[in-house]
Amino acid sequence: MAQLARTTYRTIQRVEDGSGTSVLTLWALAVAFDFKDIDTFTKPMTIPTDEQLQAAREQFEKGYLVSKAHKPESGRCLAKLAEETLGDYIEPAGELSQDQALTFAELTDYLRDYRECAEHYSALHALRCMTNCKSS
Repeated sequence: MAQLARTTYRTIQRVEDGSGTSVLTLWALAVAFDFKDIDTFTKPMTIPTDEQLQAAREQFEKGYLVSKAHKPESGRCLAKLAEETLGDYIEPAGELSQDQALTFAELTDYLRDYRECAEHYSALHALRCMTNCKSS
């Protein structure tokens, strides 16, 4: 955390202990957490009870369609997922390194391209088509 906020380990310890901090430290923490409002750190935060959490969960489930996510176990499963996906909600789950971001972008492009042609070709033909397109 100290490294992300570009401050010292001791400063982070003081903040965690509630010993008070400067506006500059609050600003550094806000930047590290990508907050736009440094007052986020000074406002009292309430921790919901189990009952409040359950009520919020029920309210969410009433307003949204909830489905269980399954991790694709093979390339075939990933291809089927890409083919059946109607929307385009491909987003990384967290921060990516430069290499990971490049690989993620390539996979995203591949899945989008596959989805566009999947209905016209067999899975094997689509794979050959995609392989040929990538090598040219």
